[in-house]
Amino acid sequence: GENQRSSLDINEWNGWYYDPVVNEWKDVPTPISCSATVSGVIGDVLVTSDIDLFQLEVTTGGVLQLDIDANSLRPKSSLDSVLSVYGTDWSFVALNDDEDGSTGDLDSRIVITDVEVGRKLYIVVESYDGTVDPDYRYNLNVACGESSGSSSQNSAPPSAQNPTVAPK
Repeated sequence: GENQRSSLDINEWNGWYYDPVVNEWKDVPTPISCSATVSGVIGDVLVTSDIDLFQLEVTTGGVLQLDIDANSLRPKSSLDSVLSVYGTDWSFVALNDDEDGSTGDLDSRIVITDVEVGRKLYIVVESYDGTVDPDYRYNLNVACGESSGSSSQNSAPPSAQNPTVAPK
């Protein structure tokens, strides 16, 4: 997919998401923390669409990095992920489809600079085309307060490889 994809239409799903841990639909996001890795599946339920919703409260200010690993999992996941970030009032903050589409890497990555301590954000993981599949496995990696160049997987300058947005 392309980075021009429109952002999530919150009204389409009215804030509801499926929580596989408790096997029920909820309207509250799953809390995650800085320095966390969360595993998920887009299509882990018998539905025609699936969006995973998380809420992060930033505990270490500075650079916030959100990184989806799906294509790099072994065995490889076939998920073409879209990662988006919203403020607690659902104001748009950032969206990324393909971290580096020129290489065929369909995983998503967002780097947000100058995030203040205490800021709360919603993080949404979904498939690019809206489909679901039990094989759409992913890991969401969250890192707060680190520089955007601290990850060993970043060989290109941040402007070339990683979408970076200033906070709103």
